[in-house]
Amino acid sequence: MEDEQARAVLLAFAEAEHSEENVLFYLQVLKYRAAQLGSAEMQTIGCEIIDTYLCPRAKFPLNLSSELSRSFHLPSDSNAYSFTVDLFDAVMAEVTEVLQFDTFRRFMASKDAAMLLDRSPYLAMHQTKIAAFCHAHSVSTCQASTASSATSTSTSS
Repeated sequence: MEDEQARAVLLAFAEAEHSEENVLFYLQVLKYRAAQLGSAEMQTIGCEIIDTYLCPRAKFPLNLSSELSRSFHLPSDSNAYSFTVDLFDAVMAEVTEVLQFDTFRRFMASKDAAMLLDRSPYLAMHQTKIAAFCHAHSVSTCQASTASSATSTSTSS
């Protein structure tokens, strides 16, 4: 997700499939995590995330487990949330899994990805590694999936 061109192509692919909410949420949480702990910026971004993706009337609701959805049932202005760096970790884990094993796999099989890889030798070198997708913003599920993906890729070659 670090490569701006690749991110734009992936987002356009997700938008065409009407599944952009996961990519947008992922990117927004990265901004949230980069904000200074306890800052007004962190709280503002956190409120935007809750209102846009997690509350019952969200503009881009995420498809989450019912247990996880219930933990964000109140609007962001209810003072129900402590805006800590790990507030969205459980949601991020579910979203990362969907991105890795659904959106990203379908994207890698698309013409859009093929054209992107043709234009970018660096990305082409990393096309079989989910690490290229998770680079620098790893989540534990992402690291485990990368290891198992690399193992299955090397054994299937």
